Amino acid sequence: MPGVASPRLAALPRGLDAATVTALLGSCDRRSTVGRRDFAVLTVLVRLGLRAGEVAALRLEDIDWRAAEMVVRERATAWTGCRCPQTSARR
Repeated sequence: MPGVASPRLAALPRGLDAATVTALLGSCDRRSTVGRRDFAVLTVLVRLGLRAGEVAALRLEDIDWRAAEMVVRERATAWTGCRCPQTSARR
């Protein structure tokens, strides 16, 4: 019987359940500038599955609002285009 490929990674969580995500997004005070920013960052993390470093590297010019696309920087010299789902681009 084969063993687990990487025992040290076996305990990592697979993701957040819907209730946890709802509570996390609901904890942002969207009446304040910081709360709106936090909500936007968390929404990109949750809906698009981007890594924290990729979200931190986003710039306004990386986002094409009309085409619902963005440039995601993987490293200083590498980037990928990312198409945003309709629900993400419209909210």
